[in-house]
Amino acid sequence: MTLLKEEGLDQLTFKGWTVEFDRPATQSLYAKNPIGAAEQCGCLECRNFIAVRNQGLVYPVEIVQLFDTLGIDIARECDLYTTGRTSPGRREYGGWFDAVGTIIADVNESTEITADFQLIPVTRASGLFRLEFQVNAPWILEH
Repeated sequence: MTLLKEEGLDQLTFKGWTVEFDRPATQSLYAKNPIGAAEQCGCLECRNFIAVRNQGLVYPVEIVQLFDTLGIDIARECDLYTTGRTSPGRREYGGWFDAVGTIIADVNESTEITADFQLIPVTRASGLFRLEFQVNAPWILEH
């Protein structure tokens, strides 16, 4: 991860894609939402996601560092869904986080972070960009 700090927006290059971002504005965006999408839903799949997230089993260390740099609160996904069971004891989840700024290079290029985690930067309107993720996470709750 390469970070350039200048007046105005900061610039970050990560795994071949580049964004200009406003960390304080992104932090303010998340401060307005007291809970994430998983907590808002509360279904069994979302409760499992919360449990594995709280145990550090969802986001790889470099994603936690990236999101912290951008001002994203990893406990407040903007949206979360599951596509179902991938194997015994595993579920695939997807979701996204928004950040204030612009993607400058490699929009919509999926980046494999680990065998179980992918990240996709997506351009949005209104000065926001979205970081979509897919993760194959363990199932740890009792049924």
